[in-house]
Amino acid sequence: MIAQEWHSWTTTANADIYETLLRENILPRLEAKGIPGYRGVQVWRHIINDVVKKQDFASLRFNIIFFFDTFSQAQKAEPLFPNMIQANVAFNTQMEPQATYYEVVVRVDQPQGRMSHLYCDDELRHYITANLRDFAFQSAALEEGKRAAAVAVTIVHVAHQPEVYGIPFEPSWEDDAAILLTRRSAKLKKHAGQWALPGGRIDQGERPEETALRELEEEVGLKLGMERIIGRLDDYTTRSGFTIKPVVIWGGRVTGLVANPGEVQAIHRIPIAEFMREDAPILQNIPESENPVLLMPVGDSWIAAPTAAILYQFREVCILGKPTRVAHFEQPYFAWK
Repeated sequence: MIAQEWHSWTTTANADIYETLLRENILPRLEAKGIPGYRGVQVWRHIINDVVKKQDFASLRFNIIFFFDTFSQAQKAEPLFPNMIQANVAFNTQMEPQATYYEVVVRVDQPQGRMSHLYCDDELRHYITANLRDFAFQSAALEEGKRAAAVAVTIVHVAHQPEVYGIPFEPSWEDDAAILLTRRSAKLKKHAGQWALPGGRIDQGERPEETALRELEEEVGLKLGMERIIGRLDDYTTRSGFTIKPVVIWGGRVTGLVANPGEVQAIHRIPIAEFMREDAPILQNIPESENPVLLMPVGDSWIAAPTAAILYQFREVCILGKPTRVAHFEQPYFAWK
């Protein structure tokens, strides 16, 4: 499960109150009390059709299956809500829903701990696609002397041990979602041995999506069609002369990946849960820039921007539903050349 749902019904006037309280009051209070993992709150409302039979609402009326049962009868007296809401909840349980009332549906992403619910399945695909659809990615003007490139942020299943020191693994985790990352070949003249997303320069006449798919096939042997493209993240301009256009791709359950020996030293499937760690991101100040360097911890090591910045924005936008920007984050000085 990616999200849990809470269904209720209320008057038109109270629908706004519920949504505001969930976003601005209840969730912050839960987090302040140390109850982890409430992000990506989405609230949908639709008017109840008068042809719906009243008995159909038996399954909707305060059918509470999230917040660790915080809304349950046994804990309703806990001081998480203003008295008005406690009274309103009690009052509504005594009412019959009317045709002009709203049904309130709340979906809450629950990234907690290892996030074992982040399976590589259709639910995750739809969830990420919806978040990207709501995200207005920013394109950067191509500066003089810069070249356009595209990278593939590809979601696959973990399948096997990531082979990165410090990342735990159990066989039951093989269906979890992961991001395809590579270690660049030690033979390359630039950025040899560094962490990277499959990608490269955009050829004349190509769209970023086409480049990302082409590079994915060239570097790791994964051939996918345009229907696997599910969205874009912000452009990121590097110190080394590129404007990178990240393309989010749904790979799904894929096997038989083969590293191109001329470009790739190793292929890694890093669980998305690894990027949800509490110590991520790491921000470091450097004397060469007024902006902090962004690093993403992975296992016992770390990944540096620009790859780290893209992974961090993927986490924020695709998993947590936040419109976080990353173009201002700096790269380590060694990556400037």
